[in-house]
Amino acid sequence: MGGQAGESDDASAGEPAVRDDSGGEGGRPADSDEGICGDSGFEPGENAAGAPAHGGTAGTAGTGGTTDSPTEAEFAVELRARWNPVAQSRPPNAYEFSWNQFFPHPTFKLGTPEGYQEFAFVLVGFFEAADNFDFLVAHRLTRTPLDCSIGMFVTFDELAEQFSTMTYGDIPADVQSRLKSFSDRMP
Repeated sequence: MGGQAGESDDASAGEPAVRDDSGGEGGRPADSDEGICGDSGFEPGENAAGAPAHGGTAGTAGTGGTTDSPTEAEFAVELRARWNPVAQSRPPNAYEFSWNQFFPHPTFKLGTPEGYQEFAFVLVGFFEAADNFDFLVAHRLTRTPLDCSIGMFVTFDELAEQFSTMTYGDIPADVQSRLKSFSDRMP
């Protein structure tokens, strides 16, 4: 990738931290200036909700026990592992939206109409691949801030809503319609 100042192509250079700032109804984040791929503000050993990572949560039906809550680092690794195959599966073009240190917002990919269009394809592909959308909803990550660098943060909720209606980038109507469907279903 290497398109952003201060960004490394080495994924281990700065392990992103996930923060679930669900400070309100429906998982809406509380006021925050930090998010995924930034300084999470959590102490080591806390999970994405800020609770002790090994405090446990109710187990799934039939397990009869508790399971550890994922840490913010585990959520970050999981999100990147889900995002990157979609981004890397796109046909070769001038825009590469792999998620390494910072979330790959198209503003930082030359900001061209073609870049925004390509990002829309990656975003809708991410939501449609496997159980990615259900994962985001189940873990209340749709409104968790994604750190795009230099103090710019977005959420999956904002991205789906914005890209479902934007005219910049000549995003195909079917892609916008699919993004609108995901946006409407986000808590």
